[in-house]
Amino acid sequence: MNPLVSVIIPLYNHERYIAPAIDSVLKQSFSNFELIIINDGSTDQSEEIINKIKDERINYSSQENNGAAYTINKGIKLAKGKYISILNSDDLYVENRLEKCIETAESTKKEAIFSRIQCIDKNGKIVDHKIGQKWNLKHGEPTFETHRAVILDLLAGNFLHTTSNLFCRKQVFEEIGYFSNLRYTHDYDFFLRLCVRYPIEIIEEPLLYYRFHDANTLGDDFSNSNFETGLILANFLLQNDLSARFQKEDSIFKTMAKFYNSLNSYGTDRLILTLLLFNSRYNPSSLGFFDELCQNKNNPLRTACLQDQRMNRDSLQLHHDLKWQTSQTEIWWRKVGELSETLKWQKAETERWWSDAEKLKQDLAWNNSKQIIGGNNSKNSNKIFLD
Repeated sequence: MNPLVSVIIPLYNHERYIAPAIDSVLKQSFSNFELIIINDGSTDQSEEIINKIKDERINYSSQENNGAAYTINKGIKLAKGKYISILNSDDLYVENRLEKCIETAESTKKEAIFSRIQCIDKNGKIVDHKIGQKWNLKHGEPTFETHRAVILDLLAGNFLHTTSNLFCRKQVFEEIGYFSNLRYTHDYDFFLRLCVRYPIEIIEEPLLYYRFHDANTLGDDFSNSNFETGLILANFLLQNDLSARFQKEDSIFKTMAKFYNSLNSYGTDRLILTLLLFNSRYNPSSLGFFDELCQNKNNPLRTACLQDQRMNRDSLQLHHDLKWQTSQTEIWWRKVGELSETLKWQKAETERWWSDAEKLKQDLAWNNSKQIIGGNNSKNSNKIFLD
C-alpha cells in the first residue's frame, strides 16, 4: 500500500542540521508517509549521519551536485504518495504539520496548503514569527493589500517564503510543471505558477521552523537572486492575464496605480521592461529566452543586468554606510550636547555649593561672634553680681 504523503528532503552540506530535520519528520503525529532523502553531492559528514538513522520509511540516495531544484524534481518523480511535502535539510516541521495539512487539504479540496512560519537561528532559538505578507512598500496607497488575492500579494514579495512550506497534491506538478532550473528563486517561480492557477489555503498557525544561518542560499549572491526574480516576474507577466483578479469597480488608472505600488521588482525594472518590449516585437518566448537566461551565464543581457545589480548594491551599501555614519555623528553630537548640559548642571551645582558653603561660613562666623559677645556679657554680669 502506497503512503499518503511523500516527504522530500534535498540535502547539501547540512551535517549540523540534517539529523534534527529528519527527526522532525519521523516524529510526526501522522505516520503514513515515506521520507525521500536525496544527498546532492554533500562533501561533509551528512551521509554518515543519515546512515545511523534506521527507519523503514526512509528512502535514501545520493548523486553528484545538481542544485536544489533538480534534486527536488527528482524526489517528486520518485514519490509514491498522493501528496508532496518538501523539507529543506536545515528546517524543521512542527510535530503535527502533516496531520494539519492533510486535514485541511481533504476538507477544503484545495490543491496546495501552506502555513505560517516560525523563524529560528542556527541554534534553534526562535527569532521571528512570519504571519504573512508585509505590505511595507514605500510607494503609498493605493495597493492590492485589501484585495485578499494571494497571486496579487505575491507580486509584492514571496511571503510563502520557502519550498519547505509547500504541501500539495502530486498531480499539480504534472499539470503546471516542476521547479525551474533556478538557483535562488525556484520556489518563488513555482508559487507564482501555482497560485495563478489554483486556490490555495494558508493555515493560520506556524507549522514550520525556517532556519536563518550564515549558509542560507539567498544570502550568498544578492545580484543573481535579484536577477532571477526580475526574470521570473517578466516571464510570469508575459504568460498570464491578471485582469480577472482586479476589482471591477476600480477605474483602469486606479488599477494601474495599485499595480505600480504593489509590484516589487527588486531593482530589475529595466530587465522587466526590456523583456516585455522585445516580447511584443520579436516573441523571444518562442526562442526559449527563459531557459537561455537561466542557464547561459555568458548571455549579454544577463551580464549587463548583473553588472547593474552589483552597482546598485554598491550604491545601496554606500548609502547605508553614509546613513550609518550620519546617524553615528548625530549620536555623537547628541552625546556632546548631553555632556555639555551635564557640565553646565555640574557647574551650576558647584557654584550653588560654593555659594551655600560661603553662606554657611558667614553664618558660622556670625555665630562665633555672637558667642564671643555673649561670653563677654556673661563675664561682665558676673562681675557686677560679685561686686
